[in-house]
Amino acid sequence: MSNKNEKKLFLKAAEDTVSKVRLAGMRAGATGILGAVLNMCNEGMSVADIKSFCEKSLNLDGMKH
Repeated sequence: MSNKNEKKLFLKAAEDTVSKVRLAGMRAGATGILGAVLNMCNEGMSVADIKSFCEKSLNLDGMKH
């Protein structure tokens, strides 16, 4: 196998790994968010309270919406 083909295979494997890690991170984040919202619901918080929490969280440094 040539160096060029080896490089292509390596890059493909690296891209696949990055995609899997990114997806795992998104799933973990979504699980955390849904768990927090469910917990707020179980504690009897109103929709307005949950909306306020979400808006404040989205305005934290590093968060985009």
